[in-house]
Amino acid sequence: MWIVVDSAAPSLMGECDAVVVGADAITPEGVVNKIGTYALALAAREKDVPFYVLAGTEKFLPAPFAQSLRIEEKDPKEVTNETIPNSVVENRYFDITPLNLITGVVTQEGVIGGEEVQKRLKEMKISKGLQRP
Repeated sequence: MWIVVDSAAPSLMGECDAVVVGADAITPEGVVNKIGTYALALAAREKDVPFYVLAGTEKFLPAPFAQSLRIEEKDPKEVTNETIPNSVVENRYFDITPLNLITGVVTQEGVIGGEEVQKRLKEMKISKGLQRP
């Protein structure tokens, strides 16, 4: 087993048997996780390496809640203090990896495939007290 920083992992993908990442949330749009996860999933697909997400089902966030989720942007000065003409500096800490790039989500219930994740998110019941009027 190797443990490497996210940015180094795509270059090693040809030597991997599987990729396992965590998740901050799992939404109908995809898996919210640290920046670089999406690129890692694309590299895994390119090399036909299974890509798993390790997360409890409490991380599943159905559409009504996922719609209010925003990808946080941090201070651009963490990237550069320079003013670059005709440029906008973005400093994102998270990205969203589409569910179609995921082999499965490993939960306390076992492995749940991407299509099953979509189904579960659609079927999740939300307390009336939490629903918008």
